[in-house]
Amino acid sequence: MGIFAAEPGTKNPDRWSSAVNEQAMATKRQTKEFVEANVERARARNSRSKDLDTTMNDLALSAEQKERQASALRKSERDFLRFLRKTA
Repeated sequence: MGIFAAEPGTKNPDRWSSAVNEQAMATKRQTKEFVEANVERARARNSRSKDLDTTMNDLALSAEQKERQASALRKSERDFLRFLRKTA
């Protein structure tokens, strides 16, 4: 059976020590949490972008109201980017 076998090998958790299995589970959990958090941040960022587009295209709002909303959304984006720099 080579590296490129047609069928994957069978899982055998007893092959590794309990410490290795626990570490694998912890890593799997951390990866899942990381992905979920990043997906949530991406959704929030997309939502802010859509909100800004909607605000800028709203004919009922004055230029001052649009600028106020844009300023608030820029602040949210700035805070998000600062968060990313701190965690990187």
